[in-house]
Amino acid sequence: MGVMGRYVLLIIASVLIISCGEDCSELMQFRDADGDGFGDPNIVEFGCDPIVGFVSNDADEDDECSIRDWTVFYQDMDSDGLGDRLVKLFDCSNPDMSNLASNGYDLDDSVLSGPDELVNVVIDFLEGFEITDTSILNVLVPGLPDDDGFVQHSTLYADGVDGYLPLFRLINKQNEILTYTVFTDEEHVIAHISYGGRWNNNVPQVSLEVFRIEDGRIAEHWDNIENFVSEDQIPVLIETTESDVAANEILVRNMIADVFVSEEPTNVEIYYSPDFVDHSSRPLSFDALMIADSNNPRYESIELIFGSDNLILAGVQGVPDQINNIETYFDLYVINDGLITERWQTIQLLPAAFTHLNGKW
Repeated sequence: MGVMGRYVLLIIASVLIISCGEDCSELMQFRDADGDGFGDPNIVEFGCDPIVGFVSNDADEDDECSIRDWTVFYQDMDSDGLGDRLVKLFDCSNPDMSNLASNGYDLDDSVLSGPDELVNVVIDFLEGFEITDTSILNVLVPGLPDDDGFVQHSTLYADGVDGYLPLFRLINKQNEILTYTVFTDEEHVIAHISYGGRWNNNVPQVSLEVFRIEDGRIAEHWDNIENFVSEDQIPVLIETTESDVAANEILVRNMIADVFVSEEPTNVEIYYSPDFVDHSSRPLSFDALMIADSNNPRYESIELIFGSDNLILAGVQGVPDQINNIETYFDLYVINDGLITERWQTIQLLPAAFTHLNGKW
């Protein structure tokens, strides 16, 4: 090789070294001692190439505890052995259990209460998704619908118990699943849920879901899930009051027929409080409800309806639009003194095809 050739190679090598040095100043790597794919924010190395035992994120709060070994503990301030499902601690080993419980069964952690067996089945099931524990699928009635097995109506998953398995391959621990208002109607459990963390590629979602329980197992499931677009959609624990469920159901049925089906909202004031608050991605005001225009959704039929005390959940199918898109609505109504004071809503497009034969409803 001539002098000129060696000179050119020397220049190229020098550029690579300089370039590598510049990259190194930006390539921060974090120790991953427990091998869970998440790095310790307090132990940092720099290098052009990947360093063995280090990763590119600093998401691990305890690098001695692999998230694969997490257990969930719940706050238990009233010491009734039932934990607050919204206040959680994740740990690899048993912590000091003072004011903690190993379950999230408490519907109100400020007062002593007894467990609700139907609700607890759902709470445990959702916890399994939070810590990526596939064994929780054993709570589903085994088999396919044709064999009296688990029936899936969600548009997101295939049928039967195995329909959930692809989801476990996509999600990882550090999911955040919070179950807010939850109530029962005979064998059905209705839950208002938020999903966050690593769920859905880190895009938070809100869901209204219905589970049918049979002999202590989940036999059927419906849901309507929507990405958050507004803070108004964030669920809260709804304060319930003793109320006539049958009368409230009639109120909701009549309201939907008058306001959203016939689109002649002349009697809005007999259904809604003037202080009505709508927690929807497309919120409606009391005044807007009184105007029959294209801004109000068009409902075709009520497909599901459940209630407890002053809460009514209606699952509704919309009218096809001009290109035959059909929206579905899960509307959770809060009724006080005979009038609707709040609505929590999730909206989901009906797919052209399902991964199962059970349909949306």
